[in-house]
Amino acid sequence: MRPTAAGRERLPTSGEGLQLLARHLAGTLSRAARRADLLCRRADGIFALVLRNTDSDKALLAAQRIQATVTREPFATATGKQKIDLAVGVASCSPAASSTEALLATAERLLNDIATGRQMIAAG
Repeated sequence: MRPTAAGRERLPTSGEGLQLLARHLAGTLSRAARRADLLCRRADGIFALVLRNTDSDKALLAAQRIQATVTREPFATATGKQKIDLAVGVASCSPAASSTEALLATAERLLNDIATGRQMIAAG
């Protein structure tokens, strides 16, 4: 998952603004996650949520629910509040098919695919 600018908004790209955005997103995601889920920060502005014991249909529904939660809650900045969108790459596999790292790498590749298209959620 990666935050993106909503409409004409501009997201912070460094410094304290980026830290505040990461904290806002982490808090929003932690409230949307279940106990069995694993939430981690992969890099600056990229988060991963591993949904255990679920199938691809439920994972897509979770991605839509989380994206709706993030876009509904404005991000507080020094100049006021602004909306953010959330790009979500959803990757699924059977327990024997892949490691967690391979699963997250696939999701991150899908995030890069989103940057070239119009959709906010890509699945693979």
